[in-house]
Amino acid sequence: VRLSTSGEIYAEAVRSALGQLRDAALGLMSNRHSGILNLAILPTFGTRWLMPMIPDFVENNPDITINFVTRVGRFDFARERLDAAIHYGLPLLHMATRPGAWTEWFEHQGLSAPTGPGMQFEQFGTAAQACMAGLGVALLPLILIAGELQRGQLVPAPGQPMQSRSAYYLVVPHHKRGHPPVASFRDWLLGQVEKEPAVLAW
Repeated sequence: VRLSTSGEIYAEAVRSALGQLRDAALGLMSNRHSGILNLAILPTFGTRWLMPMIPDFVENNPDITINFVTRVGRFDFARERLDAAIHYGLPLLHMATRPGAWTEWFEHQGLSAPTGPGMQFEQFGTAAQACMAGLGVALLPLILIAGELQRGQLVPAPGQPMQSRSAYYLVVPHHKRGHPPVASFRDWLLGQVEKEPAVLAW
């Protein structure tokens, strides 16, 4: 499609006005006190608790229009046009052998750890099963849940992965260091470890 001569003259004449309209619209949208808020809410929480209070927000922020969308499951800010969301968090599951793990993880994210009790487990396997049952979120070594991750039974939590301060060791008595089976197993084990990524926890 090509403009006629008259169309080109008209386009040139209105180009400046259209540019001014565009700049004005962008200025309005960039104003932090006005614009549109695309907000995801949980259905029952949103309608029964939040919605009765929204008139107060509208009265105090007349230049902001809220678009509500309901979400029950997971959502992705990168894929959906959402500015914010109100969602219900999962409880933190704790390992009895690593009582400070969650505090360290939140510090690693630059956040303050929430207070309050949570279920406690002695075994990673039990904690993993609790996660799969929907009981909460746990910090688990990736090397121990690789199968569950591949099958989609578990998913990494948002945030930066954290390298554990602890490690697994092959412990050998001094008098057994030269024992051929021990040496063979040690060499094999080291070869296997080199194939694995760093031992991370989420």
